[in-house]
Amino acid sequence: MTTLSTDNQKSWKTTTQERPAALEIVLLKWTYVLPWSQFLYAEGGDDDIRLAFTTHDVLVKGGGLSSLLAS
Repeated sequence: MTTLSTDNQKSWKTTTQERPAALEIVLLKWTYVLPWSQFLYAEGGDDDIRLAFTTHDVLVKGGGLSSLLAS
């Protein structure tokens, strides 16, 4: 899996050339693993993006997020 740090002020980057098998979302008390095979689409702007999966919608809020949509 690819890990991105939300504490980092630098641009978002992934370190693998291959597409990861899943997206891991780590929260304070829960961890969700969503397979990329169920990914539908992503939309949003610089301050929030929405990732749509067949079973979940993920809303990410922050700054500099539009670079995640560029790939």
